[in-house]
Amino acid sequence: GQYGFAPTTSYWPQTHMVAPAEDALQCVDCHGENGRMDWEALGYPGDPMMWGGRDAE
Repeated sequence: GQYGFAPTTSYWPQTHMVAPAEDALQCVDCHGENGRMDWEALGYPGDPMMWGGRDAE
């Protein structure tokens, strides 16, 4: 059969989906001992703030 795209409409809230300032992430939210990032799973030897960037292979 045939398929295609259905016409749709998307609405963005006035905030443009940006969190309020009091909910903004701080550096330590991703970097540091309890950071939310799994740097090794992303290909880094650890937190790039401590170890630098990834090795280009």
